[in-house]
This record gives sequence, C-alpha cells and structure tokens, in this order.
Amino acid sequence: MLRIAFVFAVLFLAGIPSSASRADDFGALPQFLASLNLPKGRAEFSSGFDATGNGWSSYASAVFGLSGPLHRDGWRLKIAGLYGSSTYETRHTYCPLSAEEKKQLTGTNFSDICNDIANDPPQGDERAELSNYLAPYYLELDGDQIIAAIPHMATRYLAGVAPGYQTSLGRLILKAYLGLAFEQYDVLPEDRTRSLNGGYWGAQSWLEAWLPIDDDSWLSADASYFTGTSSYSAAAKLGYKPLSWLALGPELAAYGDTDDMSGRAGVFLRVDGAGVETTIAGGISGAYKDDPGAYGTANMYMRF
Repeated sequence: MLRIAFVFAVLFLAGIPSSASRADDFGALPQFLASLNLPKGRAEFSSGFDATGNGWSSYASAVFGLSGPLHRDGWRLKIAGLYGSSTYETRHTYCPLSAEEKKQLTGTNFSDICNDIANDPPQGDERAELSNYLAPYYLELDGDQIIAAIPHMATRYLAGVAPGYQTSLGRLILKAYLGLAFEQYDVLPEDRTRSLNGGYWGAQSWLEAWLPIDDDSWLSADASYFTGTSSYSAAAKLGYKPLSWLALGPELAAYGDTDDMSGRAGVFLRVDGAGVETTIAGGISGAYKDDPGAYGTANMYMRF
C-alpha cells in the first residue's frame, strides 16, 4: 500500500497542468491542492521524466516557504519523490558452478551437457541445435563454454522530506536541505552481484545554487546525497538567454550509488511562458552495466 500511495503522489505532481500560474487561479488542479490556500509566492512545484536506452524515471518535488515568499531568504520545506525502472544483463560462466548454483541461477542443471561440450565441442548443425535448446533457459554457447545471460529488471522508489534554508551571498543564491528519506530497490530475478536490494532509510540532503553571470547568462548547480544507499547526484547548467522567454546551453551531470556510477553530457532548451518553465534536454549518458547511450529529459517548473 505504501508503494501504491507513493506512485499516485508522483503521478499527481507530474500531472499538474501547465496553464496554472497563480495560487489563486488553479484551473484544473485537484480541489484538495486548491484547498491548501497557499499564500502567493510561497510554493513551487517541479515534475519531470527521464529516459535512457535501458530505463526511465518520473520524479516530482514541492517546496513551501515557511518564513516568507520563496524569492526571499528564509526557511523552507521540500518534499520529493521518484519512481523508475531499468533493465540490465548479468553474464556468468555456467559450467564451473555447482549443481545448487546452477539451479539458483537458471532453474536448470545441465552438468551432463557441460561434460559433453568439454569432451567434444559441438560443431555445425549440432551446435545450432544445442544453442536453440539452451536459449529458453537464458543460456548461450560461447566457444566450449555455456554462458548464462540473465536479464534483470530493477525498480526504484524514493520519497523524502527535508527542511532547508535559502541564503544570498551577493549575486549567488544558495539553498540547502537536510532531512529524511526512504528508498526501495527491487531487482528481479535476484542479482547476487548487486548489493542494493530492499528498503533503506537514511538522511537526505540537497544543495542548489544559482548565479547570474550577466543579464543574458547564468550558471546553476544542484547536488544531492542519500546515506541509505550512498547514492549521489551532481548536475550543472550554463544558460544563455537570447530571448527573454528562451534559454539554452550545455549541461553536465554525474550519478552514482553503492553499485554503480555514470555521467552525462548534453544540451538543454528552456522556455518560460504563462508562469510555467519547461525544460527539455538530451545527450550522451552512461548506464548501469551497459554501454553509453542517449538520454532525454523533460521538466516542468512553476511557482504559485
């Protein structure tokens, strides 16, 4: 039930209509959000979608000003959530495994076939016939070895809440949050080479920075860290505004946790209109146990 409630919360935040731009004019927003009667300028919402060659994620966050409007320095509260799924493959040399390990890995024990291959490697039609026989068990021939190529699906849920504070240092605006989060990893079938599987509680931190360089350009940077899985992210954008409603530029990012690390390099395009900031981006990304590939993101931000 916790997972179902969390998924609905993410989908709700991700579905906020782009026409909403004021706290007193919610349009098609759900009635219970409108009933919050938030003071103008003291709430902001962001939601987005991220996709790579082997997975996707949907995420959303809300920030509320506790001590005044969000454009001023002061205390605030951040609530964030994420749901995502990815696929990858592990490869194991099958024949050297014990009978029990073979069973656990593929549900089979083809020790007799392993002995036959070692003594007399199949050739031609016999090899093709054996390959077809092994394929339904995620087994394939590689020379005189049998390789278990196991596909896995990893599902990730995250929910966190953290108080924070915004401060200005000259032109630089800094926001820091520190709170509590829960992260759930589910990997099917089980992957013993991957340490993350199950639920994890821990401290969650976010750090956000915004620096106007001049009237037409700016630099932003964001970072986060979760102690439960040692997961981290860091991203930076350098934006140029050729028009008052348009910004574009390069972006870099790095991600990691106990099991993996990856990086990104790409470009983004941001359009600001009717109180809604829409950003799309794409480029080259690393992926868990996979070759580098393309990524794409879409994000929507609004302040009430």
